[in-house]
Amino acid sequence: MLLELDRLGLPAATEWLNPVTAAYLADLVSYGAIGARTVESQVHRQLSSALGMPIGMKNGTGGSLQVAVDAVLAAAAPHVFAAVGEQGSADLVRSSGNPDAHVVLRGGADGPNHGPESVARLSALLGAAELPGRVVIDASHGNSGKSHVRQKQVAADIGGRIAAGENAIRGVMLESFLVAGRQEVVAGRCPTYGQSITDACMSWDDTAETLRLLASSVRARRRARALADWPSPAPLPRLTPREAPPPRPFPPRPASPDPPVGHAWSMADDLPVTRRLAIPAAELSERFSRSSGPGGQGVNTTDSRVELSFDLARTPSLPDELRRRAVERLGHRLVDGVVTIAASEHRSQLANRQAARERLAALLAEAVAPPPRKRRATKPTRASQHRRLAGKKRRSEVKRGRRRGDPGDD
Repeated sequence: MLLELDRLGLPAATEWLNPVTAAYLADLVSYGAIGARTVESQVHRQLSSALGMPIGMKNGTGGSLQVAVDAVLAAAAPHVFAAVGEQGSADLVRSSGNPDAHVVLRGGADGPNHGPESVARLSALLGAAELPGRVVIDASHGNSGKSHVRQKQVAADIGGRIAAGENAIRGVMLESFLVAGRQEVVAGRCPTYGQSITDACMSWDDTAETLRLLASSVRARRRARALADWPSPAPLPRLTPREAPPPRPFPPRPASPDPPVGHAWSMADDLPVTRRLAIPAAELSERFSRSSGPGGQGVNTTDSRVELSFDLARTPSLPDELRRRAVERLGHRLVDGVVTIAASEHRSQLANRQAARERLAALLAEAVAPPPRKRRATKPTRASQHRRLAGKKRRSEVKRGRRRGDPGDD
């Protein structure tokens, strides 16, 4: 099944329960999690430091957030440990650390922890540990009392907070299947197809509705960020009747959009398109997948291929005239108004991210450029006509000289 999902280009996620299986399946998984019962395991923390994917560390079953923060710290550090090697045998593995490990709030014995107070408390712990303030919320398990009906309500609450601008929430976990609820396995009875035999799950229709709600919440948060980043015009001064307006100084020349040598792009950087136009980072979205490009240690094992997307048709960052011009010129490349640039020629994900940004900037600069001036019809000058006729005469003489040298002329 994982191979078929990979052929479809659909990312797969799993909870790494048995460390041995990771050596055989990690190439087909894009996101992993460490469960509440194994988050304190040093073996699982070491495994997370070696996996080339984001890893979510769930808080403990008792509700402790500190154990999950400690797990993120351990996973971000390099380790040397015994594990299954690339050839399937016992080996000494050296990991470089996982910078994309994060905490997953899943509730606990002390009750749900998906509310804003729990997120704020976790953000404080992450800040004290000098870790990025990002969190994924599990809408199931302790946050919903394992009720698939309650899970939908928790997701709706999270979506409302995302739309309101809560920045720390970076993802949501849902438990879903084809048929709502769960069932017991009874000997001699055929189970219901598409219904869970473990935790109760949301139905397929409820899942689709919830995903649409969360997607609209993310778009609302991005629009709010873009408007907040857009500079407001300075207020005009009040002038008395006898007061003359002061001379307006020339604005300082903006810096070149090209980064200095050695600069590493990040999604916190705005995307400079022209000297007067930049796309806020909040309006850019990235997607990573495994690359089939140049070979090397990372090919088909790390998410080095980058897809950079920008909602051109609905962006508030472009004036109406420039947006209409760009949409008209790039209409053949837009999917639902979104333009996407892919980069996979480098082995490094960072290099591919920078290449994708540069291509998108060049594409948008060309799309918003003013149309060329209409060429005014002119007549050829007498000198140009003379040069054209003289050139034709020279070419004719060359051809006649070639014919005189043919053997048939003797």
